[in-house]
Order: sequence, then C-alpha cells, then structure tokens
Amino acid sequence: MMLPDGMSRRDLGEVLMGAAFSVGALLAPSAARAAQESDRLSRMARADRVRAFMKAQGSLVEEKVIWRTRGVIAAYVPGRTPVPILRFKGCEHQWTKPISDTKFLRYNSLINFLCDYETDEILTEFKNPLTGKTNKINHYVSRVPEGSEVSEDGVFINIVRQAYPEFYKDSRFDMDISLIEDDLSFRGEIKWPAELRQPPSGSMQSFFSRYSEVMDQKTSWAPCHFAGHVLMNWYPWMEMPDQPGHMLWHATGYKVRSWESLPKDYMAKVTKDYADIFDRSPEFDQGPSAMAKRLKAAGRLP
Repeated sequence: MMLPDGMSRRDLGEVLMGAAFSVGALLAPSAARAAQESDRLSRMARADRVRAFMKAQGSLVEEKVIWRTRGVIAAYVPGRTPVPILRFKGCEHQWTKPISDTKFLRYNSLINFLCDYETDEILTEFKNPLTGKTNKINHYVSRVPEGSEVSEDGVFINIVRQAYPEFYKDSRFDMDISLIEDDLSFRGEIKWPAELRQPPSGSMQSFFSRYSEVMDQKTSWAPCHFAGHVLMNWYPWMEMPDQPGHMLWHATGYKVRSWESLPKDYMAKVTKDYADIFDRSPEFDQGPSAMAKRLKAAGRLP
C-alpha cells in the first residue's frame, strides 16, 4: 500500500485507530440505546403487552374508536406483474369494552367504498381490465355482532373460538412488538383453523404508536396508525370464478378523533346508504353474523 509522503505505517496505524475510536464514539450511544430499547421490551409482561396494544389500537376504557382507512387493490395473475385496479376509502368504528385490566371485548364495523384508481371517485360499477366486462360493485361491509377478544390468550373472533375450542386452547398473546427509539410497533395476524382458510387468502398488519404516549398513565387512548396487506380471492361480483390469480390489498389506517377527519364524499354516501348501521355497534345487530351461519352450516355450532 502506498503511503502519503511523510506518513509512516505507525502514523497510518494511529490515524486508523483514531478513526476507529471516532466511529466507536458514534456507535456507542446507538448500541446503548438499542440495549435500552430491548431492556424496556423485555420488562414488559404479557399483561403489559396486551394493555399497550389495546391502548394503541383501541382504548383501555369503554368508548368508540374511529379509524380512517384507505388503500390500493392490485390484481395479480400468475406470470404477470400485479396491476393496481382500484382504490378504497372507508371507516372502521370499534366499540371497546374492558372486561378486566387484561381482557377486552371489541365490536368492529368496517365500511369501505371502492374507488376509481386514477380519480379516487367512489364507484357504482367497475370496468374490469381482466375481462372487459362492466360489473355492478358491491362495496365492502364487515360487521361481527359476536365481537372479538383481546387478552393474554391472544386475539380472537369470538364465534370462531367458540366453534374451534381445541384449536385455540393453548393460544397466547404473541404479537411481535418492536421498539426503535420512541417508535413502538405491533405486528400480527389473526390465526384461523385450517377449515376456514381459503388460499391464497391471508393478511398481516403492523400498528405504529409512540412508546411515551402508550406508557402515559394519565391517558387511556394513544394516537396510532397501521399498514398491512390482505390477499383475497376475486370478488364474486367480478364474475371471474375460473380466472387464476387473486387480489392484493395494500391498506393503511389512521386513528382519528372524529368524523371531521373522514373524506366528505365518503361521509355523504355512508350516511345516506348505511345510516341505520354506520354509527351503531354490531353488538345490537339482529340475528347471527354471516360467519356464525357458515359455522352452523358446517356443523361447528349448534
């Protein structure tokens, strides 16, 4: 190796050693911070993790939480690059009821409207680029009057757990939690019995909040947002039962304080077309859910 004029190998060694110590000085706080982050997480018992997740994703007290949802739907056909075909915008209301410090019931109502990919205009019909057909759209509405549970046992849809007690008997809350400086994230998915899986269907979400806000003992609610993906078979209304492939949803959500944070066109349509259910908890719906009917037909429920 050629050295600069006047510089000996000893001089070079001292320069490199000095650089190493300088880099070490830069890295040491980062390493210490990472160790501190790991230590803070390791000290969180399962009960603490349940409460942290509920405070970020919902609330620790009985109240309604509002999520603004939006995203893109792409069509995937084997051998081709996924092509975005639709957008969606919506709202999910979540009515939270604490049963104990570490057990919570949730009643969720999600209403998403499908939109033109280019203009974001809410659609009533869709010209399918895969078939050339124009189809009448059925917008996405999901309500489960039986509710769901978040506890040290995990995250469940109650009616599914009732139908498959053996599948969930050893379940535990196992959300993957990460902490980077003050950024706290929760990643996970609902686990389904094999009989209810419809490949390629599946989903995973990550929720993001601030550790300092989640750990603030003076509040019961922390700001949060999420990102996730959903794999889903073609909608029946798309009339593609024999078309290979599936839909890929990329979804984002934002925990908001009021309806004022929802899009005006969404509010105009949802309060007109779904006025009877938009602000009503599924807990008060009449009759069993579609999931309950399906489980009963399969002989899983009496």
